[in-house]
Amino acid sequence: MSTTDVNHSRASGGKNILLVDQGVSFGGALVVLVSIAKNLKAGYNPTIVSAIEGDVSKWIDIGGDFDVLSLRPAYTYVDRFNAYEKIRRVRWGVVRKLIVYFLSLYELVVNLRYVLDLCKIIKKRKIDVVHVNNSIYVLMAAAITGTPCVWHIHGVVEERRSFLHRIFESSVACYLAISNYVSDSAAKHGYPKSKLVTVWNPVSDQFVRDEGKHDKEKNSGLRDQYGLVSNSFLIAVFGRIIAWKGQLEAVKAFAEAELGKDVYLVLVGGSTEGFGNVYIEEIKKQAELLGVEKNIIWAGFIRDVHEVYRDVDLVLHSSIEPEPFGLVVTEAMASDVPIIASKLGAPKELINNGVTGLLVDPRNPKEFSMAIKKVVMDAAFRELVTQNAKASVKEHFLPTQYADRICEIYESTISPEK
Repeated sequence: MSTTDVNHSRASGGKNILLVDQGVSFGGALVVLVSIAKNLKAGYNPTIVSAIEGDVSKWIDIGGDFDVLSLRPAYTYVDRFNAYEKIRRVRWGVVRKLIVYFLSLYELVVNLRYVLDLCKIIKKRKIDVVHVNNSIYVLMAAAITGTPCVWHIHGVVEERRSFLHRIFESSVACYLAISNYVSDSAAKHGYPKSKLVTVWNPVSDQFVRDEGKHDKEKNSGLRDQYGLVSNSFLIAVFGRIIAWKGQLEAVKAFAEAELGKDVYLVLVGGSTEGFGNVYIEEIKKQAELLGVEKNIIWAGFIRDVHEVYRDVDLVLHSSIEPEPFGLVVTEAMASDVPIIASKLGAPKELINNGVTGLLVDPRNPKEFSMAIKKVVMDAAFRELVTQNAKASVKEHFLPTQYADRICEIYESTISPEK
């Protein structure tokens, strides 16, 4: 959509929405923003700003009539994480505090250019609402331009709002939490309860567009690609290869289940943001020690991941820290694939244990492996839970339903004067 189109739509009563994500690599928060942009009602004109450099469509199917702009802060959360890892090695507490203080000051100064660039976009496109994924710099731009803000909380809140956040908080009309678990964590850390709203994430459009799981023209050809027999049983873990996602725990449980030579564990996802390379080596060593390395498939990052879901027979969600939501859970449910999910965090809200899936503690290898064995061995149970799960998706997680709720929030956010 061009700037001319945006201005024409606004003149005829349209609302212009800026959706900003600071993730420097592909992740669930960007998936949700794209889903919003695709499914907003007529009269809403979305623009997405992503911190991913280059063509975002290499990572995700954009497939909508809206602009996706690439813009990232000079100093990102990855830079901050790496710096803090070094700061933790400083012995003296006073020195550590001073370093953190000056680092925060430095980050603010170097990111002012990013804030000003966002202000230009807001003014040029006559933005009515700024929708931000956890970013103080986007909030600053909204406040400077006098634009109301919807702050989307995608992670578990573990600390109180920063000084800068509180200064500009009057621009936040709504704190949008992706689960009750996230909302509760925000309330515990002082976020105003009157502004907290929970709306579960939707599944992406690709997961509801096609129904035929076993249509060979619609799957990824995973078995052919890796030379597997047609009746091999594929268990998949989807997500970034990073320790808290629990791929190591999945490998341990897979090994303990002793499922046979034609059952494979497929790890779908890449090591992004530089956090996962050491972890990958740890997983490989553990798989070799347990004697299952030949039954582990490293599929890497796959753009059209919905096609892979149609190839697999069971999905594991194995996060070992509380999960803010767990898109993998609802994606499996929408794809007619049974799901075993971590009971830590939000998945307890999404799954009716034993009815739409199974909940386990991935840190308990015996409990995890027994659940895996049950699903692999019991075809009738697999059929029952997938039917129930599909019905739950249609009731709670469709992207159009989600976008309609977001439109209601936008409407309540925009002041009558604007």
